[in-house]
Amino acid sequence: MSSSPKPKTSSPASFSPTDFFTLACWLFDTRKMPASSCLIRTIINRAYYAALISARDFTASSTRGEGGHKNIVQALKDRKGPYIANKLESMRINRMLVDYEMTSALTERHAQAALSASREVLFEVGCAPLSAKPYTENYLNSTCFLSE
Repeated sequence: MSSSPKPKTSSPASFSPTDFFTLACWLFDTRKMPASSCLIRTIINRAYYAALISARDFTASSTRGEGGHKNIVQALKDRKGPYIANKLESMRINRMLVDYEMTSALTERHAQAALSASREVLFEVGCAPLSAKPYTENYLNSTCFLSE
């Protein structure tokens, strides 16, 4: 196991999981009021995967096999302690709810909490976005999406 995290830069050949976080923030910041359940679920999902994949890379662990995502939580606990691992575990449980429990009542506060927890995990594993990219009208244009 390597102790250093994988590079965090985006290029056409690589993908930075922090781009999921940036997308989740954009979705939250540009939402229509009130936000739809679909939108809130998507924000929570993307915020979780930004944190999970960054933690996976930081710990040089795998989501494969029995335990999957819980493996990353345990590896993060071993490397960074229980506080941040519990943040990721809470996000994991919430992500399962938003993806599989369609009757769960969600509010924008759930999305805000997911973004906050994701930001904390990203910071702890050294992957926090350095600065927010300005949002433009063509942000979701596939030829411009999250390009440098």
